[in-house]
Amino acid sequence: MFVDQGWLMSDTEIQLRFHNNPIHIFKKRDQTSKYNIKCCTVNLYTDEVVDDVECVDQFYQSVHASNPPIRVSSLGEYDNQDQSAHGMPVSDTDYVIFKLKTFEFNSHGIKVQIYKPTENSSEPSLYGYTNILPLHLENCTGSLVLVLNSLHGFPIGHITVRYLVCKPNKYVKYSLAKSFSKWWNRDRPTLEIGHRGLGDTHSTDINYKKEQNVKHENTLGSLMTAGEMGADYVEFDVMLSKDKVPIIWHDFKVSILLRKRSRGKHQVYNIPVHELTLAQLQDLRVEYVKHNSGSEHYDVSDVTEEHNLHDKLSPFPLLRDALREIDPNLGFYVEIKYPIYLYDNKSKEEGIESFFERNSFLDPILKVLHEEGGSRRIVIASFDPDTCIMARLKQNRYPVFFLVEDLGGGQPYFSDTRTHSVTSAVALAKSEKFLGVSINAAALMRKEDKLLEYVFAQQMICFVWGPDANNVEVRQDLKDRHVHAICHDEIGKNHRTSIYRAEHEDRIQKLATLYQSISPGLSPSHSLKG
Repeated sequence: MFVDQGWLMSDTEIQLRFHNNPIHIFKKRDQTSKYNIKCCTVNLYTDEVVDDVECVDQFYQSVHASNPPIRVSSLGEYDNQDQSAHGMPVSDTDYVIFKLKTFEFNSHGIKVQIYKPTENSSEPSLYGYTNILPLHLENCTGSLVLVLNSLHGFPIGHITVRYLVCKPNKYVKYSLAKSFSKWWNRDRPTLEIGHRGLGDTHSTDINYKKEQNVKHENTLGSLMTAGEMGADYVEFDVMLSKDKVPIIWHDFKVSILLRKRSRGKHQVYNIPVHELTLAQLQDLRVEYVKHNSGSEHYDVSDVTEEHNLHDKLSPFPLLRDALREIDPNLGFYVEIKYPIYLYDNKSKEEGIESFFERNSFLDPILKVLHEEGGSRRIVIASFDPDTCIMARLKQNRYPVFFLVEDLGGGQPYFSDTRTHSVTSAVALAKSEKFLGVSINAAALMRKEDKLLEYVFAQQMICFVWGPDANNVEVRQDLKDRHVHAICHDEIGKNHRTSIYRAEHEDRIQKLATLYQSISPGLSPSHSLKG
Protein backbone atom coordinates (compact mmCIF):
# COMPACT_ATOMS: atom_id res chain seq x y z
CA MET A 1 0.00 0.00 0.00
CA PHE A 2 1.33 3.43 -0.96
CA VAL A 3 1.17 6.18 1.66
CA ASP A 4 1.70 9.69 0.31
CA GLN A 5 3.49 12.47 2.19
CA GLY A 6 0.45 14.78 2.14
CA TRP A 7 0.82 18.54 2.15
CA LEU A 8 1.55 21.32 4.62
CA MET A 9 -1.41 22.67 6.56
CA SER A 10 -0.23 24.41 9.73
CA ASP A 11 3.27 22.99 9.86
CA THR A 12 6.52 24.12 8.26
CA GLU A 13 9.05 21.86 6.53
CA ILE A 14 12.76 22.52 6.93
CA GLN A 15 15.27 20.77 4.69
CA LEU A 16 19.01 20.70 5.39
CA ARG A 17 21.17 19.54 2.49
CA PHE A 18 24.76 18.36 2.59
CA HIS A 19 26.73 17.64 -0.59
CA ASN A 20 29.96 18.39 -2.44
CA ASN A 21 32.41 17.87 0.47
CA PRO A 22 30.46 19.86 3.10
CA ILE A 23 32.87 19.18 6.00
CA HIS A 24 36.26 20.88 6.32
CA ILE A 25 38.46 20.00 9.31
CA PHE A 26 41.43 22.15 10.28
CA LYS A 27 43.71 19.29 11.43
CA LYS A 28 45.41 17.77 8.40
CA ARG A 29 45.43 14.28 9.87
CA ASP A 30 41.63 14.34 10.12
CA GLN A 31 40.91 15.89 6.72
CA THR A 32 40.81 12.55 4.89
CA SER A 33 38.55 10.81 7.40
CA LYS A 34 35.04 9.74 6.49
CA TYR A 35 32.40 11.44 8.60
CA ASN A 36 28.78 10.80 9.47
CA ILE A 37 26.25 13.58 9.99
CA LYS A 38 23.32 13.46 12.37
CA CYS A 39 20.73 16.19 12.91
CA CYS A 40 18.63 16.47 16.08
CA THR A 41 15.90 18.91 17.01
CA VAL A 42 16.41 20.78 20.25
CA ASN A 43 13.81 22.70 22.24
CA LEU A 44 15.35 26.14 22.62
CA TYR A 45 13.37 26.83 25.77
CA THR A 46 14.16 23.68 27.73
CA ASP A 47 15.37 24.11 31.30
CA GLU A 48 17.66 21.10 31.09
CA VAL A 49 21.40 21.77 31.19
CA VAL A 50 24.27 19.33 30.70
CA ASP A 51 27.73 20.18 32.05
CA ASP A 52 29.50 16.83 31.75
CA VAL A 53 31.23 16.62 28.36
CA GLU A 54 31.10 12.82 28.46
CA CYS A 55 27.28 12.93 28.66
CA VAL A 56 26.70 15.29 25.70
CA ASP A 57 25.96 12.53 23.19
CA GLN A 58 23.51 10.71 25.48
CA PHE A 59 21.82 13.99 26.39
CA TYR A 60 21.09 15.00 22.81
CA GLN A 61 19.85 11.51 21.96
CA SER A 62 17.31 11.78 24.81
CA VAL A 63 16.30 15.32 23.78
CA HIS A 64 15.90 14.17 20.18
CA ALA A 65 13.48 11.45 21.28
CA SER A 66 11.01 13.99 22.72
CA ASN A 67 11.16 16.53 19.86
CA PRO A 68 9.90 16.44 16.24
CA PRO A 69 11.79 13.70 14.37
CA ILE A 70 14.18 14.38 11.52
CA ARG A 71 14.22 11.90 8.66
CA VAL A 72 16.89 11.57 6.03
CA SER A 73 17.14 10.89 2.28
CA SER A 74 20.06 10.46 -0.09
CA LEU A 75 19.18 11.18 -3.71
CA GLY A 76 19.36 8.03 -5.77
CA GLU A 77 20.17 5.85 -2.74
CA TYR A 78 17.45 5.83 -0.09
CA ASP A 79 14.44 7.92 0.86
CA ASN A 80 12.78 9.13 4.05
CA GLN A 81 14.59 6.90 6.54
CA ASP A 82 15.12 7.14 10.25
CA GLN A 83 18.61 8.24 11.22
CA SER A 84 21.00 5.72 12.71
CA ALA A 85 22.28 6.30 16.24
CA HIS A 86 25.62 7.54 14.90
CA GLY A 87 24.47 9.52 11.87
CA MET A 88 24.47 8.98 8.13
CA PRO A 89 27.63 8.78 5.98
CA VAL A 90 28.17 11.71 3.62
CA SER A 91 30.71 11.05 0.86
CA ASP A 92 31.99 13.36 -1.87
CA THR A 93 29.26 12.27 -4.30
CA ASP A 94 26.30 11.99 -1.89
CA TYR A 95 23.44 14.46 -1.78
CA VAL A 96 21.98 13.95 1.70
CA ILE A 97 18.82 15.73 2.86
CA PHE A 98 17.55 15.95 6.43
CA LYS A 99 13.86 16.86 6.72
CA LEU A 100 11.96 18.24 9.71
CA LYS A 101 8.29 19.18 10.01
CA THR A 102 7.44 21.43 12.92
CA PHE A 103 4.43 23.36 14.17
CA GLU A 104 6.69 25.59 16.29
CA PHE A 105 9.32 26.90 13.89
CA ASN A 106 10.68 29.53 16.27
CA SER A 107 10.90 27.16 19.24
CA HIS A 108 13.26 24.57 17.79
CA GLY A 109 16.92 24.63 16.92
CA ILE A 110 18.81 21.90 15.07
CA LYS A 111 22.02 20.44 16.43
CA VAL A 112 24.24 19.10 13.63
CA GLN A 113 26.56 16.41 15.01
CA ILE A 114 29.65 15.01 13.29
CA TYR A 115 30.75 11.43 13.98
CA LYS A 116 34.20 10.07 13.17
CA PRO A 117 35.42 6.46 12.98
CA THR A 118 37.72 5.39 15.84
CA GLU A 119 40.39 2.70 15.97
CA ASN A 120 39.23 1.23 19.27
CA SER A 121 35.54 0.83 18.41
CA SER A 122 33.42 -0.53 15.58
CA GLU A 123 31.11 2.42 16.01
CA PRO A 124 32.02 6.03 15.20
CA SER A 125 32.19 8.49 18.07
CA LEU A 126 30.92 12.05 18.39
CA TYR A 127 33.66 14.34 17.04
CA GLY A 128 32.10 17.81 16.85
CA TYR A 129 28.89 19.78 16.49
CA THR A 130 27.29 23.04 15.46
CA ASN A 131 23.88 24.61 15.97
CA ILE A 132 21.33 26.01 13.52
CA LEU A 133 18.87 28.48 15.03
CA PRO A 134 15.66 29.92 13.55
CA LEU A 135 17.46 33.25 13.01
CA HIS A 136 19.82 31.43 10.60
CA LEU A 137 16.80 30.47 8.48
CA GLU A 138 15.20 33.87 8.00
CA ASN A 139 15.26 33.47 4.22
CA CYS A 140 13.32 30.76 2.43
CA THR A 141 16.46 29.25 0.88
CA GLY A 142 20.15 29.84 1.29
CA SER A 143 23.55 28.50 2.25
CA LEU A 144 25.25 28.57 5.66
CA VAL A 145 28.89 28.07 6.59
CA LEU A 146 28.95 27.20 10.29
CA VAL A 147 31.81 26.69 12.73
CA LEU A 148 32.27 23.13 13.97
CA ASN A 149 33.15 22.92 17.63
CA SER A 150 34.83 20.10 19.53
CA LEU A 151 33.06 18.59 22.52
CA HIS A 152 35.03 21.05 24.66
CA GLY A 153 33.83 24.03 22.62
CA PHE A 154 36.97 24.72 20.55
CA PRO A 155 36.66 25.37 16.79
CA ILE A 156 37.84 22.36 14.77
CA GLY A 157 36.52 23.18 11.28
CA HIS A 158 33.44 24.31 9.42
CA ILE A 159 30.50 22.75 7.62
CA THR A 160 28.46 24.01 4.66
CA VAL A 161 24.73 23.40 4.57
CA ARG A 162 22.07 24.52 2.13
CA TYR A 163 18.57 24.88 3.47
CA LEU A 164 14.94 25.33 2.45
CA VAL A 165 12.06 26.54 4.60
CA CYS A 166 8.63 25.82 3.14
CA LYS A 167 5.56 27.26 4.85
CA PRO A 168 1.92 26.34 4.19
CA ASN A 169 -0.07 28.36 1.68
CA LYS A 170 -1.52 31.24 3.68
CA TYR A 171 -4.41 31.76 1.22
CA VAL A 172 -5.74 28.24 0.60
CA LYS A 173 -6.70 25.25 2.73
CA TYR A 174 -6.59 22.11 0.62
CA SER A 175 -8.48 18.86 1.16
CA LEU A 176 -8.78 15.40 -0.36
CA ALA A 177 -11.95 16.39 -2.26
CA LYS A 178 -9.82 16.90 -5.37
CA SER A 179 -6.33 15.47 -5.46
CA PHE A 180 -4.54 14.59 -8.70
CA SER A 181 -0.96 15.12 -7.52
CA LYS A 182 -0.04 11.46 -8.11
CA TRP A 183 -2.55 10.42 -10.78
CA TRP A 184 -2.10 10.05 -14.52
CA ASN A 185 -3.95 7.98 -17.13
CA ARG A 186 -1.08 5.91 -18.56
CA ASP A 187 -3.29 4.24 -21.17
CA ARG A 188 -3.83 7.35 -23.30
CA PRO A 189 -1.70 7.88 -26.42
CA THR A 190 0.97 10.57 -26.39
CA LEU A 191 -0.52 14.00 -25.71
CA GLU A 192 0.55 17.11 -27.64
CA ILE A 193 1.24 20.39 -25.88
CA GLY A 194 1.31 23.76 -27.62
CA HIS A 195 4.49 25.56 -26.55
CA ARG A 196 3.48 29.05 -25.35
CA GLY A 197 0.22 28.43 -27.19
CA LEU A 198 0.93 28.30 -30.92
CA GLY A 199 4.70 28.27 -30.39
CA ASP A 200 7.68 30.50 -29.77
CA THR A 201 6.85 33.32 -32.18
CA HIS A 202 10.43 34.53 -32.61
CA SER A 203 12.36 31.26 -32.46
CA THR A 204 14.79 30.51 -35.28
CA ASP A 205 14.81 26.80 -34.39
CA ILE A 206 11.31 25.89 -35.57
CA ASN A 207 10.97 24.05 -38.88
CA TYR A 208 8.34 26.16 -40.52
CA LYS A 209 7.56 29.84 -40.98
CA LYS A 210 4.54 31.22 -39.22
CA GLU A 211 2.25 33.58 -41.09
CA GLN A 212 2.30 37.20 -39.94
CA ASN A 213 -1.23 36.96 -38.60
CA VAL A 214 -0.40 34.11 -36.20
CA LYS A 215 -0.91 35.21 -32.59
CA HIS A 216 2.04 36.26 -30.45
CA GLU A 217 3.25 33.72 -27.88
CA ASN A 218 1.80 33.58 -24.36
CA THR A 219 -1.31 35.61 -25.20
CA LEU A 220 -4.88 34.48 -24.64
CA GLY A 221 -5.36 34.48 -28.41
CA SER A 222 -2.39 32.17 -28.94
CA LEU A 223 -3.53 29.78 -26.21
CA MET A 224 -7.12 29.71 -27.48
CA THR A 225 -6.08 29.15 -31.10
CA ALA A 226 -3.75 26.31 -30.09
CA GLY A 227 -6.72 24.65 -28.42
CA GLU A 228 -8.82 25.14 -31.55
CA MET A 229 -6.01 23.57 -33.61
CA GLY A 230 -6.12 20.42 -31.49
CA ALA A 231 -3.66 20.88 -28.62
CA ASP A 232 -4.38 18.65 -25.63
CA TYR A 233 -2.53 21.05 -23.33
CA VAL A 234 -1.01 24.49 -23.77
CA GLU A 235 2.23 25.42 -22.04
CA PHE A 236 2.77 28.94 -20.78
CA ASP A 237 5.01 30.79 -18.34
CA VAL A 238 3.79 32.41 -15.14
CA MET A 239 5.44 35.00 -12.92
CA LEU A 240 4.31 37.87 -10.67
CA SER A 241 4.04 41.58 -11.28
CA LYS A 242 5.38 43.90 -8.57
CA ASP A 243 1.95 43.97 -6.94
CA LYS A 244 1.93 40.14 -6.90
CA VAL A 245 -0.59 39.52 -9.65
CA PRO A 246 0.10 36.24 -11.55
CA ILE A 247 0.69 37.08 -15.22
CA ILE A 248 1.66 35.10 -18.31
CA TRP A 249 5.05 36.14 -19.70
CA HIS A 250 8.24 34.26 -20.56
CA ASP A 251 11.25 36.51 -20.00
CA PHE A 252 12.34 37.81 -16.61
CA LYS A 253 12.84 41.22 -18.22
CA VAL A 254 10.98 43.42 -20.65
CA SER A 255 12.88 45.57 -23.14
CA ILE A 256 12.10 49.26 -23.37
CA LEU A 257 13.31 50.81 -26.63
CA LEU A 258 14.43 54.44 -26.70
CA ARG A 259 15.14 56.15 -29.99
CA LYS A 260 18.19 58.41 -29.94
CA ARG A 261 17.94 61.87 -31.46
CA SER A 262 21.01 61.33 -33.61
CA ARG A 263 20.52 59.30 -36.79
CA GLY A 264 17.47 57.53 -35.45
CA LYS A 265 19.49 54.98 -33.48
CA HIS A 266 17.92 52.90 -30.74
CA GLN A 267 18.90 52.29 -27.15
CA VAL A 268 17.44 49.26 -25.36
CA TYR A 269 16.87 49.17 -21.60
CA ASN A 270 15.94 45.89 -19.93
CA ILE A 271 13.73 46.23 -16.86
CA PRO A 272 12.83 43.25 -14.63
CA VAL A 273 9.16 42.38 -14.99
CA HIS A 274 8.76 41.92 -11.23
CA GLU A 275 9.72 45.57 -10.68
CA LEU A 276 6.67 46.82 -12.61
CA THR A 277 3.07 46.73 -11.40
CA LEU A 278 0.34 45.14 -13.49
CA ALA A 279 -0.96 48.56 -14.54
CA GLN A 280 2.54 49.63 -15.62
CA LEU A 281 3.05 46.42 -17.62
CA GLN A 282 -0.27 46.74 -19.37
CA ASP A 283 0.47 50.37 -20.26
CA LEU A 284 3.69 49.42 -22.05
CA ARG A 285 3.87 49.41 -25.82
CA VAL A 286 5.83 46.19 -26.20
CA GLU A 287 8.05 45.62 -29.19
CA TYR A 288 10.11 42.56 -30.03
CA VAL A 289 13.66 43.84 -30.48
CA LYS A 290 16.39 41.90 -32.28
CA HIS A 291 19.87 43.39 -32.55
CA ASN A 292 21.51 43.25 -35.97
CA SER A 293 24.91 41.68 -35.41
CA GLY A 294 27.80 44.01 -36.15
CA SER A 295 25.71 47.19 -36.18
CA GLU A 296 23.91 49.59 -33.86
CA HIS A 297 20.55 48.97 -35.52
CA TYR A 298 17.64 46.87 -34.30
CA ASP A 299 14.84 45.08 -36.09
CA VAL A 300 11.63 46.12 -34.35
CA SER A 301 8.28 44.35 -34.63
CA ASP A 302 5.28 45.68 -32.73
CA VAL A 303 3.64 43.33 -30.28
CA THR A 304 1.02 45.70 -28.88
CA GLU A 305 -0.62 47.56 -31.70
CA GLU A 306 -2.92 50.33 -30.50
CA HIS A 307 -6.10 48.57 -31.53
CA ASN A 308 -5.45 45.47 -29.39
CA LEU A 309 -4.07 46.90 -26.17
CA HIS A 310 -6.83 45.30 -24.09
CA ASP A 311 -7.97 42.28 -26.09
CA LYS A 312 -6.81 38.68 -26.41
CA LEU A 313 -3.69 39.58 -28.41
CA SER A 314 -2.19 41.74 -25.67
CA PRO A 315 0.91 40.69 -23.73
CA PHE A 316 0.88 40.16 -19.95
CA PRO A 317 -2.51 38.44 -19.77
CA LEU A 318 -3.65 37.47 -16.29
CA LEU A 319 -3.50 33.83 -15.23
CA ARG A 320 -6.98 34.32 -13.79
CA ASP A 321 -8.35 35.42 -17.18
CA ALA A 322 -6.79 32.42 -18.94
CA LEU A 323 -8.46 30.05 -16.49
CA ARG A 324 -11.81 31.81 -16.84
CA GLU A 325 -11.97 32.44 -20.59
CA ILE A 326 -10.32 29.44 -22.26
CA ASP A 327 -12.18 26.20 -23.01
CA PRO A 328 -12.03 24.09 -19.82
CA ASN A 329 -11.37 20.96 -21.89
CA LEU A 330 -7.94 22.40 -22.79
CA GLY A 331 -5.30 21.35 -20.29
CA PHE A 332 -2.84 23.87 -18.83
CA TYR A 333 0.87 23.13 -18.45
CA VAL A 334 1.90 25.94 -16.09
CA GLU A 335 5.63 26.65 -16.01
CA ILE A 336 6.45 28.74 -12.95
CA LYS A 337 9.38 31.04 -13.66
CA TYR A 338 11.91 31.53 -10.88
CA PRO A 339 15.51 32.65 -11.55
CA ILE A 340 18.25 30.27 -10.46
CA TYR A 341 22.02 30.45 -10.52
CA LEU A 342 23.80 29.65 -13.76
CA TYR A 343 26.67 27.19 -13.90
CA ASP A 344 29.28 29.79 -12.95
CA ASN A 345 27.37 30.14 -9.64
CA LYS A 346 27.92 33.91 -9.81
CA SER A 347 24.87 35.15 -11.66
CA LYS A 348 21.23 34.18 -12.06
CA GLU A 349 19.20 33.93 -15.25
CA GLU A 350 19.03 37.22 -17.17
CA GLY A 351 21.00 38.90 -14.37
CA ILE A 352 18.10 38.78 -11.92
CA GLU A 353 19.74 39.01 -8.49
CA SER A 354 16.83 40.11 -6.31
CA PHE A 355 13.46 38.43 -6.58
CA PHE A 356 10.45 37.47 -4.49
CA GLU A 357 10.94 35.16 -1.54
CA ARG A 358 9.68 31.78 -2.76
CA ASN A 359 6.83 31.37 -0.26
CA SER A 360 5.39 34.81 -1.02
CA PHE A 361 5.96 34.18 -4.73
CA LEU A 362 4.24 30.80 -4.97
CA ASP A 363 1.24 31.40 -2.73
CA PRO A 364 -0.58 33.93 -5.00
CA ILE A 365 -0.07 31.68 -8.05
CA LEU A 366 -1.38 28.58 -6.28
CA LYS A 367 -4.29 30.63 -4.91
CA VAL A 368 -5.45 31.59 -8.43
CA LEU A 369 -5.04 28.03 -9.69
CA HIS A 370 -7.12 26.75 -6.78
CA GLU A 371 -9.88 29.36 -7.09
CA GLU A 372 -10.22 29.34 -10.88
CA GLY A 373 -8.96 25.86 -11.89
CA GLY A 374 -12.37 24.19 -11.70
CA SER A 375 -12.27 20.78 -13.39
CA ARG A 376 -9.51 21.76 -15.82
CA ARG A 377 -6.51 19.45 -16.16
CA ILE A 378 -3.50 21.37 -14.83
CA VAL A 379 0.11 20.39 -14.27
CA ILE A 380 2.75 22.56 -12.58
CA ALA A 381 6.39 22.61 -13.72
CA SER A 382 9.60 24.55 -13.16
CA PHE A 383 13.32 24.39 -13.93
CA ASP A 384 13.99 25.46 -10.34
CA PRO A 385 14.15 22.38 -8.07
CA ASP A 386 13.11 24.29 -4.93
CA THR A 387 10.10 25.82 -6.67
CA CYS A 388 8.99 22.30 -7.63
CA ILE A 389 9.54 21.01 -4.09
CA MET A 390 7.54 23.84 -2.55
CA ALA A 391 4.74 23.59 -5.12
CA ARG A 392 4.41 19.92 -4.16
CA LEU A 393 4.54 20.58 -0.40
CA LYS A 394 2.05 23.46 -0.48
CA GLN A 395 -0.79 21.72 -2.34
CA ASN A 396 -2.15 18.29 -3.26
CA ARG A 397 -4.47 19.23 -6.09
CA TYR A 398 -2.18 19.34 -9.13
CA PRO A 399 0.79 17.17 -10.15
CA VAL A 400 4.29 18.65 -10.30
CA PHE A 401 6.89 18.05 -13.03
CA PHE A 402 10.58 18.86 -12.84
CA LEU A 403 11.92 20.44 -16.06
CA VAL A 404 15.34 19.07 -17.03
CA GLU A 405 17.92 20.87 -19.21
CA ASP A 406 20.19 17.90 -19.98
CA LEU A 407 21.89 18.20 -23.37
CA GLY A 408 24.60 15.68 -22.52
CA GLY A 409 28.35 15.97 -22.87
CA GLY A 410 28.60 19.72 -22.40
CA GLN A 411 28.70 22.08 -19.46
CA PRO A 412 25.48 22.11 -17.40
CA TYR A 413 23.33 25.20 -17.74
CA PHE A 414 22.52 25.65 -14.06
CA SER A 415 24.79 25.37 -11.04
CA ASP A 416 22.45 23.23 -8.94
CA THR A 417 23.68 19.62 -9.17
CA ARG A 418 20.10 18.36 -9.12
CA THR A 419 19.62 19.87 -12.60
CA HIS A 420 22.72 18.38 -14.23
CA SER A 421 21.30 15.13 -15.60
CA VAL A 422 18.14 13.16 -16.17
CA THR A 423 19.17 10.63 -13.53
CA SER A 424 19.67 13.39 -10.94
CA ALA A 425 16.30 14.89 -11.83
CA VAL A 426 14.54 11.54 -11.51
CA ALA A 427 16.18 10.94 -8.12
CA LEU A 428 14.85 14.30 -6.91
CA ALA A 429 11.40 13.68 -8.40
CA LYS A 430 11.13 10.31 -6.64
CA SER A 431 12.33 11.68 -3.32
CA GLU A 432 9.94 14.65 -3.36
CA LYS A 433 6.97 12.74 -4.80
CA PHE A 434 6.65 14.64 -8.09
CA LEU A 435 4.50 12.96 -10.71
CA GLY A 436 7.21 13.11 -13.35
CA VAL A 437 9.96 14.86 -15.25
CA SER A 438 9.94 16.96 -18.42
CA ILE A 439 13.06 16.24 -20.47
CA ASN A 440 14.79 18.04 -23.33
CA ALA A 441 14.27 15.92 -26.43
CA ALA A 442 17.99 16.17 -27.24
CA ALA A 443 18.78 13.96 -24.24
CA LEU A 444 16.40 11.24 -25.39
CA MET A 445 17.93 11.22 -28.87
CA ARG A 446 21.02 9.63 -27.29
CA LYS A 447 19.33 6.24 -27.34
CA GLU A 448 22.48 4.44 -26.22
CA ASP A 449 22.08 6.09 -22.82
CA LYS A 450 18.68 4.39 -22.39
CA LEU A 451 17.45 7.38 -20.40
CA LEU A 452 13.81 6.92 -21.34
CA GLU A 453 13.90 3.30 -20.21
CA TYR A 454 15.38 4.46 -16.92
CA VAL A 455 12.64 7.08 -16.43
CA PHE A 456 9.92 4.51 -17.07
CA ALA A 457 11.59 1.97 -14.77
CA GLN A 458 11.35 4.54 -11.97
CA GLN A 459 7.58 4.85 -12.58
CA MET A 460 7.89 8.47 -13.69
CA ILE A 461 5.55 10.19 -16.13
CA CYS A 462 7.72 11.59 -18.94
CA PHE A 463 7.02 14.82 -20.84
CA VAL A 464 9.38 15.96 -23.61
CA TRP A 465 10.17 19.47 -24.84
CA GLY A 466 12.87 21.36 -26.77
CA PRO A 467 13.75 22.44 -30.33
CA ASP A 468 14.30 18.83 -31.45
CA ALA A 469 10.65 18.14 -30.67
CA ASN A 470 9.70 20.51 -33.53
CA ASN A 471 10.86 17.87 -35.99
CA VAL A 472 7.94 15.68 -37.07
CA GLU A 473 10.15 12.60 -37.38
CA VAL A 474 11.51 13.10 -33.86
CA ARG A 475 7.99 13.46 -32.53
CA GLN A 476 6.90 10.25 -34.21
CA ASP A 477 9.92 8.44 -32.77
CA LEU A 478 9.04 9.71 -29.29
CA LYS A 479 5.43 8.61 -29.74
CA ASP A 480 6.60 5.17 -30.81
CA ARG A 481 8.63 5.05 -27.58
CA HIS A 482 5.47 5.94 -25.61
CA VAL A 483 6.43 9.21 -23.97
CA HIS A 484 3.39 10.64 -22.25
CA ALA A 485 3.38 14.14 -23.79
CA ILE A 486 5.39 16.29 -26.23
CA CYS A 487 5.61 20.08 -26.01
CA HIS A 488 6.44 21.71 -29.35
CA ASP A 489 6.00 24.78 -31.57
CA GLU A 490 4.14 23.13 -34.47
CA ILE A 491 0.63 22.75 -33.08
CA GLY A 492 -0.63 25.26 -35.67
CA LYS A 493 0.93 23.49 -38.65
CA ASN A 494 -1.59 20.67 -38.99
CA HIS A 495 -5.05 20.66 -37.49
CA ARG A 496 -5.73 17.68 -35.24
CA THR A 497 -8.47 16.68 -32.83
CA SER A 498 -7.63 16.99 -29.16
CA ILE A 499 -7.72 13.65 -27.35
CA TYR A 500 -9.62 15.22 -24.48
CA ARG A 501 -12.13 16.92 -26.75
CA ALA A 502 -12.69 13.65 -28.63
CA GLU A 503 -13.27 11.83 -25.33
CA HIS A 504 -15.62 14.60 -24.18
CA GLU A 505 -17.68 14.51 -27.37
CA ASP A 506 -17.80 10.70 -27.25
CA ARG A 507 -19.19 10.82 -23.71
CA ILE A 508 -21.82 13.36 -24.70
CA GLN A 509 -22.85 11.20 -27.65
CA LYS A 510 -23.13 8.09 -25.48
CA LEU A 511 -25.10 10.05 -22.89
CA ALA A 512 -27.45 11.35 -25.58
CA THR A 513 -27.98 7.82 -26.87
CA LEU A 514 -28.71 6.59 -23.36
CA TYR A 515 -31.21 9.39 -22.72
CA GLN A 516 -32.92 8.70 -26.02
CA SER A 517 -33.28 5.01 -25.17
CA ILE A 518 -34.81 5.82 -21.77
CA SER A 519 -36.97 8.79 -22.75
CA PRO A 520 -37.31 9.50 -26.47
CA GLY A 521 -37.00 13.22 -27.13
CA LEU A 522 -34.97 13.90 -23.98
CA SER A 523 -31.40 15.12 -24.44
CA PRO A 524 -28.68 15.89 -21.89
CA SER A 525 -28.85 19.47 -20.64
CA HIS A 526 -25.30 19.61 -19.42
CA SER A 527 -21.89 18.45 -20.51
CA LEU A 528 -19.64 16.06 -18.65
CA LYS A 529 -15.93 15.92 -18.30
CA GLY A 530 -13.82 13.08 -16.97
